Amino acid sequence: MIEMKVKTIAMDTESKAPVMILTDLDERRYLPIWIGGYEAAAIIDELEGNARARPMTHDLLKVICTMFNTKVRRVIVNDLQESTYFARLVLETDGKEIEVDARPSDSVAMALRFKAPIFVTENVIQAASIADKTKLAEENRKFKDFIEHLSADMFMAPGVEAARGVSADSETPPPPKPDGKPSPKQDEKLSPKQDEKPSKEE
Repeated sequence: MIEMKVKTIAMDTESKAPVMILTDLDERRYLPIWIGGYEAAAIIDELEGNARARPMTHDLLKVICTMFNTKVRRVIVNDLQESTYFARLVLETDGKEIEVDARPSDSVAMALRFKAPIFVTENVIQAASIADKTKLAEENRKFKDFIEHLSADMFMAPGVEAARGVSADSETPPPPKPDGKPSPKQDEKLSPKQDEKPSKEE
């Protein structure tokens, strides 16, 4: 497994969907995961240290976990099936570890709140990650346009789900190449094909 961190939350300039960009600690490989607007807002809140007047879902979960002496120890993005990412949320309670199936976005939002590490398995890295930023810059002229920092409030605006045109629980990799392997190059955009609806996580 490779430890990774949240590099940023970006916007897919074509579909207007938020994308969580994970990178290894040396920032040599990048893993883009399309996520929902509310999950993106939850991650941005924690990254930027935004405090809300009332607890949002992930903040509430942290409070509940703390009340029951439970901590998030780590997150593992462990599988990629039919354009859907899967993750395991590893909790510790009463000295025992428990693994819970979860979406990567929710898992990362919780990991950030508990200062827990994020790991990605080798098979997911091989299947969906993008090469180091130097190579990425050479292969994708529009990467800088693709990475547009967004505020959490932009994701939380009323009607944002309809405006995005992507389901809130969709978390998909870059579109596949003809050989079935995801590729960062789809008309030089890191986005799902417009005639394909991103699959939902189970």
